[in-house]
Amino acid sequence: PFTLERNDVISVLHYVKWIVPAVGVAAFSERIDLYLVKYHQGAAEAGLFGAVLSLALIPDAISGFLATTLQPRIMRLHKDGKFLQFFAWFNWISLPLGLAAIILTMALGEWVVGLLLGVAYAPAAPAFIIMAVATLIWLALTPLPLSLIALVRPQLLFKISLVSGIAGIGLRILLIPWLGLLGAAISLLILRSVLAIFLVAASRSMHHDIPEPSNDTLAKEGDAAQPLS
Repeated sequence: PFTLERNDVISVLHYVKWIVPAVGVAAFSERIDLYLVKYHQGAAEAGLFGAVLSLALIPDAISGFLATTLQPRIMRLHKDGKFLQFFAWFNWISLPLGLAAIILTMALGEWVVGLLLGVAYAPAAPAFIIMAVATLIWLALTPLPLSLIALVRPQLLFKISLVSGIAGIGLRILLIPWLGLLGAAISLLILRSVLAIFLVAASRSMHHDIPEPSNDTLAKEGDAAQPLS
């Protein structure tokens, strides 16, 4: 029968108390650009931006799927000290594919916007290309590091989200009045690129955080290793 242990509940609550605010801060900081575009450039520009933003963020769905699917394996790899090896294998696949996708986006971005959204959205194509490149960089680099940090050090993820959120709002306030849609797109590219590099570096340093097995765990493993009589 299913039993709910007190320690399990405490662990879940500890995880949730950091992850929920982290996700909220990230969502707020990345969506405030739409309101800033409307305030400084008008409703028409905001409509263009909202449409191409939704299109550019499609790779985020793939990134979220990878992070969620691989979380159990990531935790086991971290405990076994093999996360960096698995991450190197992942990068061997993700980086060439990401580079190819970026090149295609830069070459065909305007055509994609016209095909999927219509010629009326062509003025927003440069912003789409920049934001799509940002999300492709994110997809190529962050699913594994982000999952590891969220599982092992959720409080660090909240701090990262808070700092990057504040920096993102400041950058958007600076660039959007000056560059309009391009300012919002460039802000996303800068923030995601810098944050991706930081997440990778943070995850690579976390091999020092591998938990030592407790005496109870060692005893159980010893018992399990005994041959059946």
